[in-house]
Amino acid sequence: MKQNIKSFFERRIAPVVLAAALLLGAAIVTAGIVIYAEYTKSTRAKRVIAAYDEAGMLFSSNYLLPVGNVVQNRRMIVVSSANDTPTRIVTICNYAQGVDTKTYERDIEYTLTARFVKINYTYVENVLVAQAVPATAADFAGDLSGATVTLTFSTGGAGATAEGTSSVTLSSSTLSQSFSGGLDKHAANSDTCQVVMSSNLIDNTAGLYLELSAETTSGAGLNALKGLFGASLKGVKEQVSWSGYFNEAGARDVSGAAAPSAFDGFNYVIEGSGAGSCTLSWNTAKLEISQIFLTEFSPSLTPHSILDDSNQDTGWKQVTFNVNSDEKSRFDLQFYLASSSVSFADWNAVKNCVTFVYAASSGS
Repeated sequence: MKQNIKSFFERRIAPVVLAAALLLGAAIVTAGIVIYAEYTKSTRAKRVIAAYDEAGMLFSSNYLLPVGNVVQNRRMIVVSSANDTPTRIVTICNYAQGVDTKTYERDIEYTLTARFVKINYTYVENVLVAQAVPATAADFAGDLSGATVTLTFSTGGAGATAEGTSSVTLSSSTLSQSFSGGLDKHAANSDTCQVVMSSNLIDNTAGLYLELSAETTSGAGLNALKGLFGASLKGVKEQVSWSGYFNEAGARDVSGAAAPSAFDGFNYVIEGSGAGSCTLSWNTAKLEISQIFLTEFSPSLTPHSILDDSNQDTGWKQVTFNVNSDEKSRFDLQFYLASSSVSFADWNAVKNCVTFVYAASSGS
């Protein structure tokens, strides 16, 4: 089975994640293929932090992460009213998050770049990949006319970078802006960038996001930090829902889409709004789930077999986990073919091997 997975990553996933792996300095060995082949995602602070070295941790952020693909760290600013102003304060620090007793040994100078982007889906080596692409003025038509993001950046300064605060407003005419930041080595320091979005960016149909990336201009071994920010309206009770689906099966209109027989593994998306519990079940004779997804929620989250009325193993397994869209509204994982003899005639056959059930919490 491990050899089958290795073949899958070498032929399908490796071209996509190679850049991220090099950026993180991850040494991929045979025993570690399952660990590093999955997206170095976002959404996944514990796993990402575990993947980069101590030096990298000493350049950190409360929301930005050292991911290869910024889509892997997508954050939603959830508001309760369509008239609210989505706001977020992003920090950039010279210490590991939550541990400010040890700082980076030298001054850190960096560039913080902000820009409007939208997400584009394309196939790369038969793997559906989401990528952030620059937005254009044409994306600000209709309801998005006059949409803005105001950024207020404050830095303590270090090296050749002076202390100061500056503000800029991004719009259809100013799609990007960069700031110079500095973190002094003599103490635990944290620069801030306040993000204030106009209300018409909430759940916008154009799919516009703000991308923030912090990249050092000094400081060896420090990884770039990235994140996407969108705004969403907290759903009323009737709208609270989570769903699970195979990404490839729902993207047949994407150029290069292929039949399931062309894949050794499949991307699965879980997304929604509200809080509650999700139960994910799959046919183990056909598919194997990503172990990284299981450890994201809890090191003790272990699939258990589904038994029939006679306590006989049905060949299906399931896991149950809690979700809260105020914290994260989307998860990406992968299923792999359980053996080299497994094949699927069509996408319905793939979908019939996985079930997803969501139960809202009483407060949602």
